[in-house]
Parts: sequence; C-alpha cells; structure tokens
Amino acid sequence: MDEIHLSRDGRSLGSLFGLRRDIDERLAAVARGRVVEFNELADDLAEAREAGTAGWAMGGALRALDRAQRWEQAVADAEPEAERFRASARYLAEQTLATTPIDAWSPGLREALAILAALGSFEDPPRAAAALRRTAVSSPVTTLFERPERWAPSEDPTEAPRPVVHLRFDLDERAVAWPLAVESNRVYRLGATAQVDAWPAGAERIEIALEGVPSAVLSVSPIAIPRGSPRSETYMVSHAEIGIDHPAELTATARFVGAGMDEPARVVGHRQLRVTTLDPGLATGQPFVAQKIVEMLGELSARIPTLPTKDRKDFVALLDATLAFASLALERDDLVGIDERTFQRKLKLAFAQDLRIGRDIGEGSRLGGGVIDLVLRRVNEELKVMHEPVDIADAERLVGQPTQYGSATDSPVSILAVLDDSPKTEAPGIPANYVRWVYPRLHGAAQPAVPSMVAVVIIQVGYRLPSEWTKTPTVTSPEGSRNPDDS
Repeated sequence: MDEIHLSRDGRSLGSLFGLRRDIDERLAAVARGRVVEFNELADDLAEAREAGTAGWAMGGALRALDRAQRWEQAVADAEPEAERFRASARYLAEQTLATTPIDAWSPGLREALAILAALGSFEDPPRAAAALRRTAVSSPVTTLFERPERWAPSEDPTEAPRPVVHLRFDLDERAVAWPLAVESNRVYRLGATAQVDAWPAGAERIEIALEGVPSAVLSVSPIAIPRGSPRSETYMVSHAEIGIDHPAELTATARFVGAGMDEPARVVGHRQLRVTTLDPGLATGQPFVAQKIVEMLGELSARIPTLPTKDRKDFVALLDATLAFASLALERDDLVGIDERTFQRKLKLAFAQDLRIGRDIGEGSRLGGGVIDLVLRRVNEELKVMHEPVDIADAERLVGQPTQYGSATDSPVSILAVLDDSPKTEAPGIPANYVRWVYPRLHGAAQPAVPSMVAVVIIQVGYRLPSEWTKTPTVTSPEGSRNPDDS
C-alpha cells in the first residue's frame, strides 16, 4: 500500500503513522482469511473529513469491509438472518460510491468499493482487502486529519437519480449457484426476473446485458423484459472449457428503453454471474452430483484459497469416487448388515479401481492418536456404519474424528462417509441430496485463519424393492380411504 503522508491536527506523526500501520496490518489479516474489527479505525481515518474526499471514502470502505467479513462467519455459525451482514456491506459500499467525489479516488479504492457493493462470494472480502492495500491516496488528501474548509460540490437539481432494477437469475428454472456449473456446448435457458419500484415515463421494456466474457468462450443473448411482465428468458452456451479455479465473470447491466428514450438503470441483486464448466470426467452420468461437487469446490476456494493443488486434486478424486460408490449402493445387497471393517474393505476396493487413485489409497495408519480408515496421501476419509436414521442436516455431530485425523496430516479438508443401514420408510433421493460441507468448531480457535472443512457423504442402503412401495398405502383421502393409485 502506498505511503500516506498525514498532517498533525493535534496528533503526533507517530500516532498517525501508527494508525496507518494498524490499517495495513488488519487488511493483511483479512486478505489471509481472518476476521478483524475496522469500525474504530474507520472513525479515526474519516474524522472531520468532508463527504466525498478520498479519506472519507476509505473510511466507508473499511466499514463495509467490517460487515462483509462477518457474513461468512455468521453463515458458518448458522446465525439467524446471517445475510444481514452482506446486505449491510453492500449498502455501505453503494452509499459511498454514490457520493460525488471531491478529489481523486485511487483505482484501488474504487475497485474495493465495487467489490463490496457487489458482494456475492466469501472470497470477495479478501479481494477487497487486497485492493485497499494497494490504495494510493493522492496529494489533495495527504492532510487526512485536518479540518477542511466548508465546501460542497455543485449539484444539478434537475438531475434525477437513476432508477433501480432488482435482478434475479435462474438456469433452466433453477436458482443459480456460485459459481454456476454448465456443460460445454449445451444450450441452457437463462431466465431473469426484474423488480422495479417505478417505471420511468415512456419506458416500454428493460434490456439486460451480461458482459465481460468473449462470445467465443460464452455466448449469452441480451434479455428484454416487457413492461408489465416480471420475467423473460434467453439462451446461454459455453463454447470452451472454463476451469473452476478461473470462472468466467459476467456483469449485468440494465437499461429502460422506449420510443425516444434510453435510460440506464442501477442494478441490485444478482449483479454478477460466475460460470464454470463441468469436468467431463467428473461424476460421469450424474449431472446433479457434478453440479454439487463444483459448488462445494467453489466454497472450498473461497474459504481456503491457499490449499495446495495436489491436496485439492486428491480431495476431488476421493469425493467423486465416494459419490460414485454411493450411486450404486442401492443396487447392492452386500452392503446391508455389514460392519465398519467390511465397509472399509469394499470402499477401498472401489477406490483402487479408480484411475485417479489406484494403489495410492492407504489404510490402517496410526495417526492423530487413532487409526485412520482410508487416506490418499494427505487427505483422509473416515468411515462410519449407522443403524439409526442419519439426516444430512444433522451431520455436525459426526465430524470430530475426521477433523482430528486431518489436522494430524496438516490437511484442513477431509471426508466422512456414513453408511446408513437403518430401516427405511420413505423412498431415497438422488445422491446429490446427501453430501455437504460441515465446518467443525476447533478448540482454541473461534475464528481460525485456516478453517477445517469436512465433506460428509451419506450412503443409503437397505431399501425395499421398488415394487414393494405400492403395497403399502402412503397417501389417504380425508375420509381415510386408500389412494386409488395404490395397488
């Protein structure tokens, strides 16, 4: 971050440079994934500054960053209304950006505010912090702590604020993920829903464009939503492989268009879409599983961006192979009534037949005070057999063991595979319903710099034959009579 020359206004230069050092140290901590407090420093930075100066805007950016970094922790802690932190960060950044600049704002400062105003990913706060560390403060605001002369920019009272359009996108009528995973050269229906408080006079439609990616990589036609209609669709096709580590970023713009009028609008809601393509070798024949893995990898990148590439590949290989095993479990009778040792042997055999794993899969090593079930180099997979029903939403209680083994190998990611051999009274869902991240609490580290993440996979076995479901009525009429469709 460039040096900021500060004036005295009653403070010593040492204390001013101490403030500058404190800001830089805390920004560096956020860039590494830590959660720190900025409000007090923001107050000191913006003290007695005129709204619109770069020093004032820097204070606004720090306040927005303070809220943004707390969003992820609130989600991880399952706090009610955790989204309020993201909404607050966006609002503060938008309010700062909407102020007419009195002096030059650094590109890094503008970049950070733009990131926070469009906050949509857990990786955005570290990106914003990195941009603020690069922020150069130009000479008109080198006296950050002097009380400025009273002056206000001239305003045009006839200029009305831009109308606001609230956008929500969906893909094939399903809510979009972050990032959005698609298959190459497949045509998707991309829908847009727009909410407008008040249409400008003369506007006949809203024209929405998604820009920022060459059409040779990703083609998306513009979307037109007629007045009086809340939704419209277009088509999206990916023409190239887009890696999960470098997703394509589309930025939404909107305009009100009519006879003789063309007025830009301010977009809120889904202002960006991140798109990646599904690896052709990932979850072959299981598009929903592949989509779920991509979503989980996006969350992994946001929380642990420094995870070594080899560990990431080993984790993906183990998770994909485990879900492939789970997808075939309903076809197998030899998985019913087994113990954990037999489960371990059968899963290891399946892993050994996977070309990405092969003979590198290990078992039975003493590690972290216990015996690890399966391990691929530094990524471990712990196994459990449960004879009572297991709900994927209640998986937190099961992840202590794989977390301890993962910590012993210096790996923050691990897998827990649970064989659910309980009696079944309801039909099974697809495997994508039974996999999720769990974030275990760590002793002595309420806000760890590198969190532990456990991918929990529940493998369903012991279901009745499909034809047997129709032998037991599951739906009754109000009079208690049997559903006429039952046989």
